[in-house]
Amino acid sequence: MGLIIAVAQASAESCNVFGPEGTSTNENHAVKNYQPTYNSCFFQGREVLSLRSFSLNGQNVNLMVEPNTSKTSIVFQECLKSCGEVDELYFNGSHYGANHLNSFMSPFPLMNDGLGFGGSQKYIALTIDMCPSSRGFSSDVYTKLDELSKNQLRAIPVGVAMTKRWLKRWPTEFKQIKKLQLEGKLEVDWVNHSANHRYNPKKSLDENFLLMAGTDMEEEVLGNEVALIEEGVTPSVYFRFPGLVSDYDTINYVANLGLITLGSNAWLAKGEEPQFGSIILIHGNRNEVVGEKKLIKYIDEMIKLGHMFGSLDQVLN
Repeated sequence: MGLIIAVAQASAESCNVFGPEGTSTNENHAVKNYQPTYNSCFFQGREVLSLRSFSLNGQNVNLMVEPNTSKTSIVFQECLKSCGEVDELYFNGSHYGANHLNSFMSPFPLMNDGLGFGGSQKYIALTIDMCPSSRGFSSDVYTKLDELSKNQLRAIPVGVAMTKRWLKRWPTEFKQIKKLQLEGKLEVDWVNHSANHRYNPKKSLDENFLLMAGTDMEEEVLGNEVALIEEGVTPSVYFRFPGLVSDYDTINYVANLGLITLGSNAWLAKGEEPQFGSIILIHGNRNEVVGEKKLIKYIDEMIKLGHMFGSLDQVLN
């Protein structure tokens, strides 16, 4: 029995392009022919969902989702069997399917649509938005998470909501976050936060961010996924709208690509307090220092409060 399990694990790892942690030590991966799919396939004997097909460094691969955990992997296409197109309700009874459906239900508010909290009575999810910034990198936050990892002897779950513009401007700092994941100090869900995160302070919210005239939604969503893969990390199924601003059309565009929209009920800089099941939002780009300071203070108080960080998948149970 032990030999069978070992062989199965080795086979699964050989199928995973970026290894078991979904992160490559290399950058500058070549991505071509990036296409959305919504196919049921079989992988290592279990049913999964293929969300994207593309060429990676000259080899055919797919971005797949494990429906019962919402975890993503990039696998060689030859490892997927019996693939066929399905609709968005096909996986409705699963962790992924239920959260996907719930993330684009009416009434479609302008602010903070999607899933802002989960049902967990044990965990709280931390998300860090990396919007475009001239100020760089909140090193104090990541240092604090590194210390927390050492104290708790585990990888700390965190959703890093990344933009293409930030990672292209701050490549060394991006590698520092990635290094914490590779070292087993962070368990990162790479949340899609759009490619460009456009913002005009002179515009009203209903004409701003991704609602701004001339927005190329394909570039903002799929283009950002490509940028993450080129840097050697695996995009998650989660999407956070810039400014938490969206409408019916943009929410449905994201949902039709198989992504789950994230909101937040604990934006620390706005004075919102985390509770069990909360999704915390801070900025990790020095644009909102008050939120950084509140997070560091909160981490110091977590044991007294009985709180623990869990992954988005654990909080959205």
